[in-house]
Amino acid sequence: MVNKEPVKSDFIVVQNGVPYRAIYGADLYNKGYAPAVYVGKAEVDPLLTLLQEEYGICTTLQEEVYKKILVQKNVPESVIRFFGNGHISTVEEAEALKRTIGDKPVKLLIVSSPLTSRRAAIIFSDVLPHAKICVVSNPYEQFTGKWWTNRKVATTVVLETIKSIFYKLGGAFRSTDAPSSQ
Repeated sequence: MVNKEPVKSDFIVVQNGVPYRAIYGADLYNKGYAPAVYVGKAEVDPLLTLLQEEYGICTTLQEEVYKKILVQKNVPESVIRFFGNGHISTVEEAEALKRTIGDKPVKLLIVSSPLTSRRAAIIFSDVLPHAKICVVSNPYEQFTGKWWTNRKVATTVVLETIKSIFYKLGGAFRSTDAPSSQ
């Protein structure tokens, strides 16, 4: 279910994507919505790997950025839990979380974006049928007015529409689909 208001849960799950989600996840933790925060380990952008290998330019992994934000916003390191490894889609993220928590009947408070929350709710509910899912839209990612006049928002709306249709037709992007680098 997509909710405007968060509900008390067993875990807060901060979806991969943009750092604003970690900020809101910390807010929710600090308001007592759940005793632990889960952060997935997303795929490392091949360009970032190349920059490090070829040019010695160090980059920070997304989960490390999320952890720094959470800790800076007073979430104890001891309650931050990582799951998965290299997932590239919401489906893989949900499947990785399922492998971590199993089929327990838990309550999950999932932090997503306003434009992705509906699809996230559908996918997490499908993958984790034993869990009670509450997806909240991150208030730090706002868009107003005519979405089609903002290039970034318009691109996201079109992409979300395509991803939703693709998922409903049985599709899912997986890291194993990526072409081999050899």
